[in-house]
Amino acid sequence: MDAEELPRLASFIAFSPALVSGFVLFLNGRFQHERAKLVYFSFYPVLTSLVYTIGLNVGIELFFILYGLLGVFYIRKPMLGFATFLLSGSLYFLVFILKKDYVYDLRTSSFLFYALNHLLPLFFIYISLAWIKRENTGYQQRLLHNNEVLIQINNEISKQRAEIEQKAEQLAALNAVKNKLFSVISHDLKQPIYAMRNLFRNIEQYDMPGDEIKIMFPDVLNDLNYTTALMENLLQWAKSQMKTSVLQKRSCKSERSGVSSYPSDKIAGTNKKRIPAYKSRYSGVRTCRSKCTEPGVT
Repeated sequence: MDAEELPRLASFIAFSPALVSGFVLFLNGRFQHERAKLVYFSFYPVLTSLVYTIGLNVGIELFFILYGLLGVFYIRKPMLGFATFLLSGSLYFLVFILKKDYVYDLRTSSFLFYALNHLLPLFFIYISLAWIKRENTGYQQRLLHNNEVLIQINNEISKQRAEIEQKAEQLAALNAVKNKLFSVISHDLKQPIYAMRNLFRNIEQYDMPGDEIKIMFPDVLNDLNYTTALMENLLQWAKSQMKTSVLQKRSCKSERSGVSSYPSDKIAGTNKKRIPAYKSRYSGVRTCRSKCTEPGVT
């Protein structure tokens, strides 16, 4: 087939790939990448179909499949990708399946180039699918890695939450200890101190004789012994609570001559058996002594 026999459309087809590529590069330069891909995967199938329209069979029909597959994978919008695939498939069916009368058939004139034109799109299809598979595998691996990182972060958050809850429980326990200590101080330590204050105030105000003072001193001493023992046990109990240990049961016996140990019964609810207070003719004097054995603090 001579060059004079080729239709004028062949000249346009020869220069059209350069025009399409230039327009695609222009769109990419303006950051219109989606339009550039749409133009590329739409115009190239049309130009390829024009080759068969003018009666030339050069063995490039597999490029229709290549453009259709790449359009599906690279165009983000599914409808546009499907449209390019449908366009390539329709053109392939029209110009290669239906059209049979060719003016020029490369297969008869040069079978080697005809076979090469078939192998080239197959190679591109394989390279494209392999690259897409690699990208998909890498994306899945990144997702798995991100999931593992999220799982580790969630585990750390769970541990921190458990630690916070444990510290909150410890703080609540310490707050309960504080309340118990204040309760003991307000109920058990206040009365003996008030009795001592009243005694010395009455001695000062009413000029009490020495005999009556001597009679009252044993009871006051017993109250002091009781109060001192209670304070010691409170300190030991608080120390054991800070170390999360358990105090052993201890018994206390009040004696007139010495200091007895007094473990409080659950601190806030101390049940103390007191003998009746010694009363004199002077008002406001009240003392008490402890003669009890109670369970220790746990």
